[in-house]
Amino acid sequence: MHNRLLLFICQLILIFTVVPNNAECQFNDYKRKFGIQINGLVPNTEFDGDKAPKGSTYEPSFMGRFFMRFEISRTFLEAEVGIGYGKLNGYDLDPDLHLWTTNLLPIDVRLIASPLKIKYIDIAVFAGGGILNWTVKHKPLSVSPKVSRISGWTGYVPFGVLFGIRLSENQIIEFSGAYNHTFSDDINFYNNIDAYTDATSNDGFVQGGVSIIFVSGAGMGDNDKDGLTNREEKEIGTDPETADTDRDGLNDGDEVKKYLSNPLSDDTDGDGIKDGDEVNQFFTDPNKPDTDNDGLSDFEEVSKQKTDPVMNDTDKDGLTDGDEIKTFHSNPLMIDSDEDKLNDSLEVMVYKTNPTNPDTDGDGLLDFDEIMIHKTNPLDGDSDGDSVNDFDEINTHKTNPMNSDSDNGSVGDYAEIKRGTDPNDADDDVIKINVPIVLDGITFAKQRADITPESAATLQFALRTLIIYPEISVLIGGHTDNVGSEVANQILSQKRAEAVKAWLVLYGISPERITAVGFGESNPIVPNNSEENKKINRRVEFVRIK
Repeated sequence: MHNRLLLFICQLILIFTVVPNNAECQFNDYKRKFGIQINGLVPNTEFDGDKAPKGSTYEPSFMGRFFMRFEISRTFLEAEVGIGYGKLNGYDLDPDLHLWTTNLLPIDVRLIASPLKIKYIDIAVFAGGGILNWTVKHKPLSVSPKVSRISGWTGYVPFGVLFGIRLSENQIIEFSGAYNHTFSDDINFYNNIDAYTDATSNDGFVQGGVSIIFVSGAGMGDNDKDGLTNREEKEIGTDPETADTDRDGLNDGDEVKKYLSNPLSDDTDGDGIKDGDEVNQFFTDPNKPDTDNDGLSDFEEVSKQKTDPVMNDTDKDGLTDGDEIKTFHSNPLMIDSDEDKLNDSLEVMVYKTNPTNPDTDGDGLLDFDEIMIHKTNPLDGDSDGDSVNDFDEINTHKTNPMNSDSDNGSVGDYAEIKRGTDPNDADDDVIKINVPIVLDGITFAKQRADITPESAATLQFALRTLIIYPEISVLIGGHTDNVGSEVANQILSQKRAEAVKAWLVLYGISPERITAVGFGESNPIVPNNSEENKKINRRVEFVRIK
């Protein structure tokens, strides 16, 4: 019986050890387990098996045991420490079926391997070692061939199989079968010598038991080291064996506790960017499709517009990125939201500016200033198409960048600026017939008709006017003060008028368009009673005559 029992148990252990572990883990992942075990015992001594007297029957034996288990490897291996107390009963070799009884007190440590786990069921093998105290309470009548002790301590080795069924997360019922091999042949107070091997045949006993196990801290482990306990992952629905269930680049624990994103969705906010990329690459909020509240989704900013998804005004021009790109209107649900008699479907503001360039049209004005202050076109450097860019109109010439003729005098700003007239004064737009214009700034050598270099700027005005208005003809009038004789002054004024005409002809003006006339001292503007007044009277006038 002894050998057959050992062979059977060894076969069970071999079968359970080689079975592949491909099922869901249900019994590991805990802080500790406490168990109470009730066992039925069958002795395996010299009195049992083939040597048992005829008519002998099984005499009930039992053992109660308390144990505590700890995890060594969460998915496979546990350690158990236990202590028990029981009575082992049997019949000796006497034909009269004399009963012997021994009290047992085992203390042991076991290693439990669980190679096979099926949902709610655990099949395991175990082996261990410990010490066993025995006390023979009823001696057998059979006389021991060798001196035998009535009590003492010995080492022993338990090994066997376990079959557990989960009742709840915190309770397990477990069935066990084991053989306990002792290092003593005195357990039944009968010590013999094996006649064949001349060796001591030690005693042992078989046990079959049932345990109620209470689990402490079930599900508090973290199999995948993601910062969530297995129990938490079960409640959430994530995979406790995979740190990043949705494979988005963030582990489940960080998603739940740090970023508050959904560990079951790789794109929590549905903006087209994986949560991991939002956090690690773009630094956006994985729970918010438009992190900077600029009216553009993070995906659109990153993939299409190349704007900064965490800054609502990428180019810092005062316009949000969404305002620069999107189309807006007052209220599409109302026919006329602001009572300006315009249908709101027509009140569309389209900026279409570049959100990465603060000055889209390169005219020197920020897009924000053009839209909000100057009301110019931020996409066109010359909003009114007058060949003067918006910046120059606003800052240099002080003209209206939305009106090509700021003074509405019929001559455009560009033409006035080119010819030197004031684009904000309508009176100088058209050269009126027979209205003299003093060419202030033309100077001559004293009592001579030679034009000085300082006169060039004023002459340029006359030249530009004649070029801009090719249809007009002019009279160049020379005037002097009253110093000198009247005849001399008349001749000098004529020469000076002709000198101006010659200069204009030299620069391409047809001589037929210019009449040079010297008026001498006959037409003073002011009385010649001071040097200042005389200087004013020494002048050249430009008069349109056709």
